[in-house]
Amino acid sequence: MPKCPICETKVSKHIETYKSDFNNQEYKLYHCPNCDLQWWEPLQMIPEFYENEVFDMYKNWHLGYRSYLSYYQEYFLKKTHLVKKGKLLDVGCADGIFLEYAKKYGFEVYGLDLDKKSVNIARKRIGTTKIFHSDLHNFIEYAKSINLKFDVITFFEVLEHQDEPLKFMTDIKEILSPQGFIAGSVPYRDSPFIKRVEQKTYVDNPPHHFLRFSKKAIKFLLEKFEFDILEISIPTPSLEEISWLVQEAFLREISSFFKKHILKDTNLSKDTIQNSYLRVNYLKTLRTIILGPLGFLFFWRKWPHIFFLAKLK
Repeated sequence: MPKCPICETKVSKHIETYKSDFNNQEYKLYHCPNCDLQWWEPLQMIPEFYENEVFDMYKNWHLGYRSYLSYYQEYFLKKTHLVKKGKLLDVGCADGIFLEYAKKYGFEVYGLDLDKKSVNIARKRIGTTKIFHSDLHNFIEYAKSINLKFDVITFFEVLEHQDEPLKFMTDIKEILSPQGFIAGSVPYRDSPFIKRVEQKTYVDNPPHHFLRFSKKAIKFLLEKFEFDILEISIPTPSLEEISWLVQEAFLREISSFFKKHILKDTNLSKDTIQNSYLRVNYLKTLRTIILGPLGFLFFWRKWPHIFFLAKLK
């Protein structure tokens, strides 16, 4: 009988079945009545999923042309008056765009990611070797060997990927300074956007995402690890991201049109790639003008991600 990966409550019946096109594996979704987490079995992460560029967003990160923050990352930077400036580690840093901005806000930045291609882009973006290609557990051993602690640890869109969330949080606490801060985000499973994306794509399904969170489940996890919760909220996305969400959730046919304009051959010259991305940006601007207002109209206050900020007691 499966156990909840957060509170270890035994759950006998699953509520949904899903078969992945990526590995032909059948997964079963369970719901914990105690902490309210939903999770997929078998619960086993596949690291190579990310470097294989199963989703276009990973290819975009590998090319290094992303220039804007996700709205929950931007939301965190607006809260930096609440946290201690010092060493900041971003777990799952991807192409390093958040670390670039965090550095401008006065943090000494470090990054960590399983995706070697993204790590290389992040190092070039920030001009530092403090971006590590490693899982969290192996990085902990390195940090302990040099007595490295962090004042802030962020993990945006990372928890839902974990197959051992309790071990993940234990590791986070081990390298967090006394009274240090954590901040992060997860998909909000009760959002109409997320529910629609689950039906139309496999972005929120395994082996990409294994855990589905509600506000109650996030609160339970943070309190279990003795954090003082400063905020659990659902921030409003930018107009650009709202238009992308509407496209992915309701207009997959249009989405495929946009993807035809994203270069698949990364061996082309940098100028050719840059020109292609300029054309895509024009299309994205048009999409934002058309779809952005529709997203605000139909999904006001029902946005797709939960943001959390907490301090170690």
